[in-house]
Amino acid sequence: MNKKFYFIFFIPIFWYISLNFWGSGTYEPFTAAAQGDGYVNILLFGTEECEVCREVKEYVLPDVKAKYPQIKIHYFDLDVVENYEILLQLEKKFQRETTESTIIVIGDNILDGKEEIGKNLDEYIRLFIKRGGCAFPEIEIRGKDEATVKNTLPLYMALFIKPGCKECDRTYTTLKYLQNEHPHLQIRLFDVSHRKDILIQETLAENIGIPAATKLLAPMVILGADYLVKEKLTISDLEALIQKYTASGSACLWADISIDDVASSAAGEKIAERFLQFGALAIFGSGLLDGVNPCAFATIIFLISWLSLIGKKGKELLLVGCSFTLAVFFTRIVRYDNCI
Repeated sequence: MNKKFYFIFFIPIFWYISLNFWGSGTYEPFTAAAQGDGYVNILLFGTEECEVCREVKEYVLPDVKAKYPQIKIHYFDLDVVENYEILLQLEKKFQRETTESTIIVIGDNILDGKEEIGKNLDEYIRLFIKRGGCAFPEIEIRGKDEATVKNTLPLYMALFIKPGCKECDRTYTTLKYLQNEHPHLQIRLFDVSHRKDILIQETLAENIGIPAATKLLAPMVILGADYLVKEKLTISDLEALIQKYTASGSACLWADISIDDVASSAAGEKIAERFLQFGALAIFGSGLLDGVNPCAFATIIFLISWLSLIGKKGKELLLVGCSFTLAVFFTRIVRYDNCI
């Protein structure tokens, strides 16, 4: 097959991948006039930092809009306190507490996360088009509370997150809202993909008695002698935890932790010991699952097409492929070593 064909065939594919599902869409401000106008009104909640939110906002919904001109899309940034309060109102009204960073409300239905949106949105749109449209549920736009906080003792909360974690994004958004409600709350972010932060998480977890199986999970919140992790990080549980320490305050648990002391302590050794307890089958299975990665597939396809384009064949392809594989392997080894 002609080499130019390979080039012409693969360039559009990688151009499409590089766009990362970005597109353009029209989002209308929410007003009372938007309700009951014969359109299917869709309320989208998300944040600008959330990758899934951007994908839904910039790619999924514009395609839906092109397919169904009868819809109107209204975007609410959850980093804005008033918008988060609107989401809480709708959750209470429809008795559905959300956990994702991307939420759609259509009629009296809440779609929580990309999976539910992809599965149910089209069906709901067609249903409401047949009914002649749908208005948003009534929303109370409340003014900012002017009450002041009286000499409240500070609360020091540690939040452990990792890149690409949807639950971490939503937890951080929720805590920013709660911080507006509780100005005495001070939040410190720790990224567990960094060596020093994962060592601090191990040290704090050991100090307050978190079980070994839970110590390095993310997202995780530590406040005083208590912690919340993953599915327990709902706004109601976080609010209860804050209220527990509001009267007494809480110490800054990480203030006296020196990274040099942590690095020389047993924290790293304990992490390594837990990983060494995994059997060969568990390690092999984890590696196999991690290998099923769209990014890696795209890179391999690009590599093979480029090698074919420049005339590499047979043993040369095998040699370059093995070199690439070994480079990825040793990079992962170095990253693991840096984490502990």
